[in-house]
Amino acid sequence: MFASFDYYKDTYKGFLISSEEYPYFAERATEILERYSAMIGTDTAEKMAAFQKAQCRIADILYGDFKTSKFGASKINSESVNGYYTVAYGTSGQAEMTGKINDAIGIYLGRWLVVRAGVIL
Repeated sequence: MFASFDYYKDTYKGFLISSEEYPYFAERATEILERYSAMIGTDTAEKMAAFQKAQCRIADILYGDFKTSKFGASKINSESVNGYYTVAYGTSGQAEMTGKINDAIGIYLGRWLVVRAGVIL
């Protein structure tokens, strides 16, 4: 893991994820970032700070997707209260999630990565 909960809360100024839930989402974010750390390294303070911020952002993305879904599998498409409370679910958009995660990687690690045809290499 690149960033502790204290880093998430105090430096990144994250507020979405609780201290109890943070380790799970931070670990999933770290799994996504491991291939990039192998490619570009974390040998400087600047690179390490970029990985810490990227991990926090990706953890927020994963957490947000989980919270707007039913057990992390299907997203809430609509809710209404019209005499009765109704909720409609649909599947989580993998392409949407991948796009958000790639955007976060590009924001924080982009200066060290090569991008070809919209794909981060």
